[in-house]
Amino acid sequence: MKRAGIIPDPEITTKSFYVDPSDPSDGATIVLATDGVWDVLNATSVLDIVQEEMHQQAGKEQWDEVNCAENAARAVVDKAREKWRGPFMDVKIDDATCIVFSSL
Repeated sequence: MKRAGIIPDPEITTKSFYVDPSDPSDGATIVLATDGVWDVLNATSVLDIVQEEMHQQAGKEQWDEVNCAENAARAVVDKAREKWRGPFMDVKIDDATCIVFSSL
């Protein structure tokens, strides 16, 4: 059986931040994603995708915060899959999972 290159030790990073609940412009967005996203997209690219999608959704009449975050996560996964299909056509696409939390 071939080794899959999977390691059981997670990479863990902690960050603290404060969001002022009385200031609506002081929003925060948290993106959790698997390595299938981070291997082909950097943090700036992911944030750009999320912000663009959320701004597009916010302009719609039927705006819904949950759907907005879900659509942003889908956009990130779609872009990651697109990137995997580019130069890595001969390789299977890694799993790409994304969750977006937003206080906007």
